[in-house]
Amino acid sequence: APVVEEIVFRGYIYTATKRFSNRFFAAILSSLLFGVVHFNISAFIPLVFLALLLTIAYELSGSIWAPISIHALFNASTILFQEFKFH
Repeated sequence: APVVEEIVFRGYIYTATKRFSNRFFAAILSSLLFGVVHFNISAFIPLVFLALLLTIAYELSGSIWAPISIHALFNASTILFQEFKFH
């Protein structure tokens, strides 16, 4: 999921929106969309914040692999946390 989501949200939506506006607007829009498509009201704000961090990583590195790596580590840590929380 991180690979596909990062290609869609950072690689396509953010990049395309940035061409027609500015980095700030593109980052906010793509991050809000990222939060919305996860269909989780209680996680919406943390997901938007994560998406903003992923966008910053993308901008600073100039590579889609930075946000993909961070996203994958985030998902893995979330799964591990949930696993240990319920046992």
